Amino acid sequence: MYSVLIIDDDAVDRIALKRALSKQTNVSHVFEEINGENAINFFVAYSENKRQYAEAYPPRLIIVDLSMPKVDGSGFLSELE
Repeated sequence: MYSVLIIDDDAVDRIALKRALSKQTNVSHVFEEINGENAINFFVAYSENKRQYAEAYPPRLIIVDLSMPKVDGSGFLSELE
């Protein structure tokens, strides 16, 4: 079992992805963020043990939209490195 992080500013896309992922038996949790900046904060909180739920189910797959406001997908991926 693993969890997935979806990073997308479009709510319809997030809902569709979440629905599709919920049908997968090996996906236990789906986390959602609406832009790269929030996703970076997700990992900062995760690394500082401030997000207990994420700590219990760290995302093993990240689905990221490349075109978003604030920090876009490319910026997020650069920060993640």
